[in-house]
Amino acid sequence: MFWKYTLFESKLALKNRKNWVIALFFLTIFTLLFMYTSREDDPESLYDEKVEEAKEMRATYHYMDELRFDDEDVAEVYDLITEEASLINFQKFYLGQGDDPEGYIENGLELNKLRLQVHELGNAGMPGHLIVPVDEILREDALLKYIQENDLPLESESFLTGYYFEKAFKAISGMLFFLVVLIAGSEMLTFEQRHESIFNGFPIPFMQKVASKVLIQFIYISILLFAGFYIGITYLKDKLELFDTDFPILIYSNGYYEAVSISQYAMYMLFAFLLIIIITLLGAVLCNMIFKNAFATILAGLGVFIIPYLMMLAGWKVPILSSIIYLDFFNVLAGEASMNLQYTSIDYIHGYIWLTGVIILLIGVIYAFHKGSYYKRREKGTKHAA
Repeated sequence: MFWKYTLFESKLALKNRKNWVIALFFLTIFTLLFMYTSREDDPESLYDEKVEEAKEMRATYHYMDELRFDDEDVAEVYDLITEEASLINFQKFYLGQGDDPEGYIENGLELNKLRLQVHELGNAGMPGHLIVPVDEILREDALLKYIQENDLPLESESFLTGYYFEKAFKAISGMLFFLVVLIAGSEMLTFEQRHESIFNGFPIPFMQKVASKVLIQFIYISILLFAGFYIGITYLKDKLELFDTDFPILIYSNGYYEAVSISQYAMYMLFAFLLIIIITLLGAVLCNMIFKNAFATILAGLGVFIIPYLMMLAGWKVPILSSIIYLDFFNVLAGEASMNLQYTSIDYIHGYIWLTGVIILLIGVIYAFHKGSYYKRREKGTKHAA
């Protein structure tokens, strides 16, 4: 009976016009985002970045030139800054006339060591706006080490590919993805309640009914998500001639940054999306049970998503409510969630564990709520019969 019911539900889902709008969204979103990104200015080249860094170095040691005679710590920092300036100038040479990628990487790793030493000295004498944050130093260090270990070219099309991927996932992750999936599942139970006579021929347990509805929507949305992603990367490959997945993208893990290939990064994001789809659909089922209205389900879902963010902006960092940030998985991988909440444990591994835990919790709550409603109805029926 379960599979007969699922087949019947599938046919209804395919005839639902709302689902065709959802399909259009997922099939086109990645391509549209890649097209939009292609019309923006390309990211600054490594050489241009080093030119800017060299200017900042000159401004820094000119500012510190007089201060170093009055303070030993400032004098020590000044010496390190001078070494940094030399390394940056060598990096410019290696990217230009020198054409020595290995030399660029070695100097870059040495430069990062010096910058961390400057932080250990408290950045004595340095103007605040010219201090390179530790987070930025660690990110660049992880990137250079990955390039060195995998013998990748510095000026690679894959660098631009990674830029496109990050921009696209940043745009779709979080509120947008959650809202679209919530709309897709907003009337899983209310539709049946409005057309009860159609479904009377399928006497199956409630939890099996929920499993069937969630399974259908999950498969439908997942297929559309992967199809849209495939169409998007086909556009990158054919129209923009960009599809080299070897170059790294940085992700945050347990207080540190690690570099992973573009394909691995996409796999992490898509797997998180699959878990978020299940959570959102189960949440929609629970809201349907409580409010018995599709519009109320959408408003309640948005409230659950938005209110914790507003509380965090107001400075109220409640751990349980703050965990909602895992639904915006781009920020988890980028390390922004960890920095905003100042919890080093907020990374992709803990994100997967949290998302899986919420799925189990929602299933338990739906079951408990159904059982509670069932006993209440039975008690009312007993009273009326008496």
